[in-house]
Amino acid sequence: MRAVSLNEIKDLTEYEKARPAFRQHVKEVKAARRVIVGPHLSFVFENHDTVLFQIQEMIRAERIVDERAIQHEIETYNELIGGHHRLRSTMFIEIDDSSRVKELLDRLYGIDDRGMVWIDFPDGSRCDGVYDQGYSKEDKISAVHYVTWNFTPAQEALLRESTGPVVLVVNHPNYKEQVTLRFDTLRALAGDLSGSE
Repeated sequence: MRAVSLNEIKDLTEYEKARPAFRQHVKEVKAARRVIVGPHLSFVFENHDTVLFQIQEMIRAERIVDERAIQHEIETYNELIGGHHRLRSTMFIEIDDSSRVKELLDRLYGIDDRGMVWIDFPDGSRCDGVYDQGYSKEDKISAVHYVTWNFTPAQEALLRESTGPVVLVVNHPNYKEQVTLRFDTLRALAGDLSGSE
């Protein structure tokens, strides 16, 4: 997938004018890329446009104008863009009841261990989600995590062909949920892997 480059970044004034239309565009892009798994987890499969939006929003929020600082944001957020046979997603733990945040986060401790999330394919294979490290500490867990999905060529073909259910599974002791990926999600992910976004 195409990474974000410095020449794409709008300055603060230019972005403010373009922001309403770009926000709407990214909302539409994310609609196919957001996978809700049970009552508290969602995964957003990132691409060029979702990452560009995050960079622009960070620059806007922090009022960043220094080119070196902007380049640093670009390099940081470009880590969320997949590559050859690989996709990246942001996993959100979403808890509406503020009085239960700590309790529910504590119950999900260890969700970022290997083997807790995977994607099942119609041929019986699976792709394990691999979490970035450093988002959980000994006694607490972050509400945002970053997950890498490394697919085999055969799994990529199954995403493109949509000949059977492709299922995202969460198998934590306190959170066992799964969801079949929608057709529009499969198309978006297959497009990412083929480089067509």
